[in-house]
Amino acid sequence: MISVQTLLTIISVLAALVFGYIAMQRGNKHDIQSTTEERASMTATIMTRLDNIFETLNDIKRDNKDLRDDMQDLKERVAILEHGGK
Repeated sequence: MISVQTLLTIISVLAALVFGYIAMQRGNKHDIQSTTEERASMTATIMTRLDNIFETLNDIKRDNKDLRDDMQDLKERVAILEHGGK
């Protein structure tokens, strides 16, 4: 027959294994959640930076178009001056 000490030892070991497994599962869930939060934060940061780059690119395009329009105006003015001077 199993003694009381042996029975208590077996129950203690089983309880330790169960509680260890439960703690491990909770830790894994916490790790997954924190990883997901980190990825969401990184994604938001990347999207913000991409939006800023997009806005800057649009500003550059707008400035470039304005410069082309100014250059066209200057070409026309120079052509008028050259033609009038002859």
